[in-house]
Amino acid sequence: MNSKNVQTIIRNEPLFEGNISVRSLTQERVPSHGPANLFVGVGLCTAHEPAQAIPFDILSFFLLPELLRRKGIIQSTFFLIADTHAMTNHFMKPEMVTQMTRCMSQTAHSIVRSFRLPDFNVITASKIRKSEDSQKILNLLPHFNNQYIREEVFDLCWFAQNHNVRWKLGWTISNEIVSTGHDERFFDQEIRATISWPITFLYASAGRTFNPKKPKTSPYISVSEENRLLLTPQEKVAMKLIAAEENSPCFVAARNHLQRIVRLFEQLIIKIPAESLTEKIEFITRVATQEIETVV
Repeated sequence: MNSKNVQTIIRNEPLFEGNISVRSLTQERVPSHGPANLFVGVGLCTAHEPAQAIPFDILSFFLLPELLRRKGIIQSTFFLIADTHAMTNHFMKPEMVTQMTRCMSQTAHSIVRSFRLPDFNVITASKIRKSEDSQKILNLLPHFNNQYIREEVFDLCWFAQNHNVRWKLGWTISNEIVSTGHDERFFDQEIRATISWPITFLYASAGRTFNPKKPKTSPYISVSEENRLLLTPQEKVAMKLIAAEENSPCFVAARNHLQRIVRLFEQLIIKIPAESLTEKIEFITRVATQEIETVV
């Protein structure tokens, strides 16, 4: 598949940030010898605090790779849980990281099995750090003042070398050439400058909250005071949406983003037997979390 065909697919899916993704496509060479694989990484904390929950928006990191797979752009997806990365922050204690990793892993596996996503592999960073070649790759990396960045660069080196990863899906605050927030483009600049393998960076839209002070944020980490829909069996979807519609000035933007996730779910997974957005989100939440045994 040539670059123009990929650009068309990206432009036609509003969950992608099209301008930035297409710009990356023009900078890198689209793999020409059959579909390569895609990398998605999810963290457990921000630079300042641990995640409090997993947001509903994380589903874009499962649905967009499935769209790319069905279009013949990628073959497999490697979904990395960044547990070793979290440990580079002083406020992340080992027992906290273990608990949060278990929660993220359980949720991710539930989504993969419930949505019946083929060729979607969930793996923890600590597992690949135990591989025979990991130390050799780490020794070849340059010095970074920011240890978290070093972990990110290692990930792409390892997956590119061992699993033919040539695509990375991240998220961005905006479509501007220069990022206006601390999103994944901050790390991708270092990855692009360091590794020798050609990697094409695609970007999903940021997650949405009902908090006007922070309307856009990570699609896979929910922290305190964000006020957003969470991906948990106990989530009170109707109550939150009603309250947000009455009180939040950014409700419409958040609702539109949620509608895009619902639309892609119905396009790829199953037509939902409901009419209202609330009912459809409740349906997706039940399906996505049905294999979660306990809430951590």
